[in-house]
Amino acid sequence: MKDCIFCKIANGEIPSKIVYQDDLVCVFEDLEPQAPVHLLCIPKEHISSIDEITQENADVISHIY
Repeated sequence: MKDCIFCKIANGEIPSKIVYQDDLVCVFEDLEPQAPVHLLCIPKEHISSIDEITQENADVISHIY
């Protein structure tokens, strides 16, 4: 999605402190952490809500977990 901040981070368009990434996910430090360690793990494929999880992209969600 063009205007999604998380897609821009995953695509490297917005700088971030990435701690892990592979073909399916990107894990990076939160800009305003609420705990000593606060990481965000996002799919590289745009999935805007739980309602958009399908059989085709469910493997990405299980990979995150």
